[in-house]
Amino acid sequence: MSLEILLRNLNYKNFFLLIFSFFPFLFLFGPALNNLLSVIIAIYGIYLIFYNKYLFLIKNKYMIIFLLFICILFLTSFFSINLRLSFNATLLYAPYYFYFLAGIFIFSKFRNENFVFLYWSICFSIIILLLFVIYEAISGPMPTTDIAYHGFYDPYVEGFKGVFIYKILGIYLIKIYPLFFGLSLSIYKRVNIITLIILIISAILIVLSFHRTSTFMFIFMNFLILFAYRDYWKKIFKISLIFIPSFFLILFLTPNISEKLIGKTVDQLFENNKFQIYPNHYIGHYKTALNMIEKNLITGVGTDSFSINCSAKEFVYSYDSFIDEDSNNIIYLNSCSTHPHNFYLQIFSENGVFAFTILLLFYFFILKEFKLIVLSKKYYSDHLYKFCIISTICIYFPFAPSVSFYNTYLSSLNYFSVIFIIFYNLKFKYNLFKL
Repeated sequence: MSLEILLRNLNYKNFFLLIFSFFPFLFLFGPALNNLLSVIIAIYGIYLIFYNKYLFLIKNKYMIIFLLFICILFLTSFFSINLRLSFNATLLYAPYYFYFLAGIFIFSKFRNENFVFLYWSICFSIIILLLFVIYEAISGPMPTTDIAYHGFYDPYVEGFKGVFIYKILGIYLIKIYPLFFGLSLSIYKRVNIITLIILIISAILIVLSFHRTSTFMFIFMNFLILFAYRDYWKKIFKISLIFIPSFFLILFLTPNISEKLIGKTVDQLFENNKFQIYPNHYIGHYKTALNMIEKNLITGVGTDSFSINCSAKEFVYSYDSFIDEDSNNIIYLNSCSTHPHNFYLQIFSENGVFAFTILLLFYFFILKEFKLIVLSKKYYSDHLYKFCIISTICIYFPFAPSVSFYNTYLSSLNYFSVIFIIFYNLKFKYNLFKL
């Protein structure tokens, strides 16, 4: 079904198909539109359950466990020192349960059309981001600070520019790169020239984002792809011959990358003449989260309430200090932040051991699936499923810094891979669909 035919025969089902399929593109217009569309899709999920009576969508272990997880978030909110803040955060997160249900239904009902639209949605997104980078690089001088931190743009402007301003260019690309790769192999059974060009552009933009976590996860992700497709190493090696020169060309044309990406990383790893993986302020976040876990093991401190507890005497951790020249007083830099910058520590510290256990078991399930994909030649899985597993391993990697778990803007991208994983298991492994 082409986009033209779909628009000519537009009904409510096709309308939701278009919204869901073009989410990677619509994401670039900013959090307000993204969150509105997420709510619309969640309402469609409610409609499917309570009007169409597609109860089989919720009568499976995956969605039951997800519902249990959300119930735990609500219960632990009552232990927050700011009940209203924690309850509201959980209330904003809860609709993603129905967002999942709608996504699973769309994957099942419109799988082929959805894949094609998703593929072109990502193509448009990458091309537009590239044009923005080229335009700003030509029209003005390169900034002296991180491109993804201060960016090229007016910090009060939303939309495409916000991807740069809010340091999420690399985060955005690392989420859609494997999805696009898997879609290409699922639709066309090969990496065609368009896919190759988009993958190369994505790789270049990830490096240019100067976001170290995204760069390292990109490398890690490609190692996992090599393991999953070990029978295609020769073809992958040929493709890498294009990527590697592109990387060195970037280093040559933008020498500040060495300083921003490599130099800063080396300085961080050997700060204070000792080896440490994380920068001091991240270590501070993690120690504060561990203090919260120690004193609130069962219930946590409440959903999304790290920021209002981190300065408490029993939790705070000062990772550095300096002398203020005006007052001659010692100023301590503590570990307070909006969140702990790690999914697992955030869930454990804010929602307790039971929510943490569910998240950890989910990750073990993903690792088990990856093991089966790599080691068992009889294990049936399609290309997109493999890439969604790889994507989820990287997005939820326990030892990587992360955005807030309750960041609804970025969650919509995280969940594409997870939704397809659930759909795949229900449809092809357990044959639970009765449409």
